[in-house]
Amino acid sequence: MKRQKILIIDDEADVREMLAEIVSERYQAILAHDGFEGILLAKEKKPQTILLDISMPHVNGIEVCKAIRSDEKTKSILIIMLTALNDTEQRIQAFAAGADDYIAKPVHPEELLARIDSKLRRFKENANSTTDTTIKFSLKNSDFLDYERHRLNLKSGPVHLGAIEFRILTALLNKKGQVVKRNELLEHAWEKDSSSRALDPHINSLRKKLMPGPLQLKTVYGVGYSIIQTQDES
Repeated sequence: MKRQKILIIDDEADVREMLAEIVSERYQAILAHDGFEGILLAKEKKPQTILLDISMPHVNGIEVCKAIRSDEKTKSILIIMLTALNDTEQRIQAFAAGADDYIAKPVHPEELLARIDSKLRRFKENANSTTDTTIKFSLKNSDFLDYERHRLNLKSGPVHLGAIEFRILTALLNKKGQVVKRNELLEHAWEKDSSSRALDPHINSLRKKLMPGPLQLKTVYGVGYSIIQTQDES
């Protein structure tokens, strides 16, 4: 059975080798010594997961994450950020850039593997939730979600979403117009170890991307968010 690939981007050779040794139990490790090489290898090797150090010279992990998320070829790759600083503000920046998870160094091998396994399992469950790569939602039009490309396909054209924006949207659509609490969205998008403030930039970005289409993201102050249909595209 072909093993899934994990790209490790870290400027410290000993850290790269240590991480490679951990993940090689279950995955094929690919190593990059800086952010520039990491971006190139992400496009070339198409890994399922990236372990990305934040504090690197020349181009840091936040910038690398943004570059990967902005490229159609790499935007859906699972990204786990690593840093020696367990700082709340830095975690918020990482999640705002599009990170799927965040782990403080030193890394515990079993925890790292458990997080990778959990994230990949969830991604696979979403991708396999239908025999097609798309899943229709219960509205009166023919719009649908494309899990493979992380986009919302409307009659007016595709709306491309970041990985976290896509997970937020699916959580809202699954409730069919009901209000979803902030903590539910955080749990759906990141599972754990995420600050409530990390949600805000993704909500704002998703709201802008949906306008002026048939769907609107509504804020219910002090409670959460909902998706409503404002027009019929038929």
